[in-house]
Amino acid sequence: MFLSQPVGPLGSSPLGKLVMQSHSFPPVTSTEWVIGIVNYHDHHANKGKLNRGENYMCFLLRRFRRPGTDTVRNHWKREVTKEILTIFSASDFEQILETVWL
Repeated sequence: MFLSQPVGPLGSSPLGKLVMQSHSFPPVTSTEWVIGIVNYHDHHANKGKLNRGENYMCFLLRRFRRPGTDTVRNHWKREVTKEILTIFSASDFEQILETVWL
């Protein structure tokens, strides 16, 4: 489901704004990337909502999936970016929230 589009010129990517802090990475297949939206709307208990036509501030998050390791050790880490990342919601969207401690 398409829920957002980047704010800015076409073809711009939040990964282009990424400031790498390390030079040793595991294989690409073991890395997961997500965005963590900060200013979502509380809709129901444990659910967040994005309203169509609104901008939202977010963080770029990464975690390494290590086979055989529990999720506590596979925690999300915020990546440093040169600019504040925002997304534009192209439609209303509601989903169960996942708590992330940074």
